[in-house]
Amino acid sequence: MKRFSPYWFRCILPLGIFWMVVCGFSSVTLEDIETAVIEREYAKAKSLAQKFLDAGPGLAQKNEAMYFLGLSELFLGEPESAREIFVRVLNNNPNPHLKGRVLIGEIDAYSFQDKYEVALHKAEALLRDKPDRWMEGLIYLKIA
Repeated sequence: MKRFSPYWFRCILPLGIFWMVVCGFSSVTLEDIETAVIEREYAKAKSLAQKFLDAGPGLAQKNEAMYFLGLSELFLGEPESAREIFVRVLNNNPNPHLKGRVLIGEIDAYSFQDKYEVALHKAEALLRDKPDRWMEGLIYLKIA
């Protein structure tokens, strides 16, 4: 009796495995990263975000992961690195909701570096752009 081993199966399986290795396959999700940030596990969030970014996500997901990476850096005591990440996200033209959160992160980074005047100017500029209602209260809180 002959074993079933079609030629196409032997060719496609290695190509599929090769594709997963080359293109990256990550079991890390944005929700995993966000959960780590919410639980204040910033080192874990940083590691997860880097894994997620290494897998080569699309631009929108990349921006979101970079935002969480920036927050992680900020709360791990690296505000300069966080600011650089936030600027990179802003250069990628994020959606308006994410852009507001990134700008608030940038304001926090300046505050963490004791650059209060710069933080104040950034916050006032953000208010002049007529932010969403949820963001407006947060900006006033940052200014205070």
